[in-house]
Amino acid sequence: MSAKMRYWPLLLLSRLPWPILERISGFCAVLLSHFPGYRRSLVAKNIQRAFPEKDPAQQKKLAKAFYAHFSDQLLGILKSFSASEKELQERFVYGNPNIFDPALEKGKSAMIYVAHLGNWEWFSLLPKAVSSPVYSLYLPLSNRYFDGLMRFGRERFGIRTLPSSKAYRVLLELRKKGERNITMFGADQSPPGPENVHWVDFLGQRTAFIQGPEVIARKLGCAVFFARIALVRRNFYHVEFLQLWDGEEALKEGEITKRYAAALEENIRLAPQLWLWSHRRWKHKFAETGT
Repeated sequence: MSAKMRYWPLLLLSRLPWPILERISGFCAVLLSHFPGYRRSLVAKNIQRAFPEKDPAQQKKLAKAFYAHFSDQLLGILKSFSASEKELQERFVYGNPNIFDPALEKGKSAMIYVAHLGNWEWFSLLPKAVSSPVYSLYLPLSNRYFDGLMRFGRERFGIRTLPSSKAYRVLLELRKKGERNITMFGADQSPPGPENVHWVDFLGQRTAFIQGPEVIARKLGCAVFFARIALVRRNFYHVEFLQLWDGEEALKEGEITKRYAAALEENIRLAPQLWLWSHRRWKHKFAETGT
C-alpha cells in the first residue's frame, strides 16, 4: 500500500492552510499546558534546574512559551507531510550549507549533531541544499504505523533513514566503497543508562551525553558540525552550521561531546522556548566514577 493511501487522514489534515493550522496550534497549546497538561511538572522542574536565576513568574512564562512553540512544531510536522519543497525552504533556511565542502573535498564525510530544537523534523530538506548523500539516524518506534509515518516525512526530500543500531556498520561500509556523505545524529536525548557516557557541565549541572556520535566520528575520521537554530518569526527558522572538529585535530576523549554541549547550551540560552523541555533529560545522576 502506498504512503498516500496508508496515511491519507493525516495527509488530508496537513493540507489545511497555515493560518488555520496556527489557530489550531494555539488551542492545542492550551490543552498541552492545562487540563491536566502534558508533562507539566517535568517541564517546570527542568526549567527550574536549568534557570535557577529566574524567578517563578519568569519560569512560568518560559514554560508557556515552550508549549506554544511545541504546539507549533507538532502542527509543523503535520504540515510537512504535504507541503511543497519550495514552501518549506522558505520557512527553514540554511545559512551556510557549503560549510561541509572543504571536508568532503578532502575525502572526509561529515557528521551533524542535531538537537531537539526548533522544528528538527524539517532537516528533511537538507538533501536539497547539499550535493552529498544525507543520512539520518533514528530509533524505530514500537508503533509500526507511526514509525512508518515519521520515516515517510523524513524521506520525502531524499534523506536516507538509518536505524541507530546499524549506524557504524553501515557508515563504515559506505566509507570502504568511497562514498562521502553527511549524517545527522540526534544527540541531546538522555542516554539509556549511566554507563559509557560522557559527563559534561551543561545548563549548570553535570549531564550525561551519549558517546555514540563522538565514537563513530573518531573511528571514521568525520568532520563534526552542530546545527544552530534561530526562530525568525512564527514557523520560520534560520539554520547556521558550526564546525566542532575537522576530523584531524588531536583532542582528548570527550572533547567533541563537550564542544557540542557548549554549542547546544548557547543555542538554548538564546532561545530557550525552542528546546524540548518535556524530555526526561536528567534522569541519570553523576557519580564520582563518572568521567
